[in-house]
Amino acid sequence: MDERFARIPEDAEKALPPATTRLGKLSRALLARYPIWPVVKFFLGKRVPIHGQSHWYMAGGIALFLFLVQICTGVLLMVYYRPDQPWASVNRIVMEVPYGTLIRSVHHWAANLMILTLFVHMLSTFFMKAYRPPRELTWVTGLLLLALTILFNFSNYLLP
Repeated sequence: MDERFARIPEDAEKALPPATTRLGKLSRALLARYPIWPVVKFFLGKRVPIHGQSHWYMAGGIALFLFLVQICTGVLLMVYYRPDQPWASVNRIVMEVPYGTLIRSVHHWAANLMILTLFVHMLSTFFMKAYRPPRELTWVTGLLLLALTILFNFSNYLLP
């Protein structure tokens, strides 16, 4: 191995694919250049609770996915939206922009589903009593993020 790169720890070597494969060579080169093995080792050691396979437990991840959809479609819509001509720009997005109606609809439905998913997530957190110490700050942060999301959703309805 090249002397410029850091040495890969032995426990990392054992966890990687074989060195003869393309994926093994790539992962070894990346780990040698960017020594992130302590972070990878930390996440590999994390244990998912028994109830981790329930639908209630997945609501937070679904909300995160819908938030990422909001960001992607919002950036695409932002390219064509003009605040000085709101009605004309929305009309242009729907009528002239290729797939504009689809992107606008996905953005609209993802926002509504995100609010619903956040309420389900907060209710499941409340009923599972996950707001108790030592996680009360997480609960308060979640409530603040829910309020912020509702405010953003309301302001989004005012744009067109």
